[in-house]
Amino acid sequence: MRPWIPCLTLTTALLCSNPIWAQADTPEARRDAAKALIKAMDELTGPERSIRATSGAMRQGLQQQLAADQRLTPAQRQRAVDLMAEEMTAAVTDMMREVMPTVYAGMEAVYVQHFSLPELQELQRFYTSPLGRKSVNVMMEDMPRLMQPMMGTLQAQAPKLQQRMEAAA
Repeated sequence: MRPWIPCLTLTTALLCSNPIWAQADTPEARRDAAKALIKAMDELTGPERSIRATSGAMRQGLQQQLAADQRLTPAQRQRAVDLMAEEMTAAVTDMMREVMPTVYAGMEAVYVQHFSLPELQELQRFYTSPLGRKSVNVMMEDMPRLMQPMMGTLQAQAPKLQQRMEAAA
């Protein structure tokens, strides 16, 4: 056997096991991967979509809350629900647009600190895959149903919360 063949074999094995094009797992590389992951997730669950998903639950909560008000006719109740829901949606939309850059920066920091570059890349592959998209879409579509119990509880607890805040003041 020729002496250079084992050396060539070893060199080839080393080059194949750690490709030259493999990106080093540095904070900068993780930051770039985290930004790409956040962008992929934002395309699926961005603030506007989240608000649309929860606005149905907000509307139902308002309808339940105003249903007991006998001072209003059914048409007045519906008009009140429509106006309040529109205002709540607009207010939440404005708030989300204002706060999301800070939220995304926080998410980026968490991803960089707690995930390796390969993990971030795998998460991005998942969220851009058909299964990842389906997972998010199913949850977003079911959000109004999922939010109903919480909205009902919050509305039921509102007077108690108001009393606690007044007592603390």
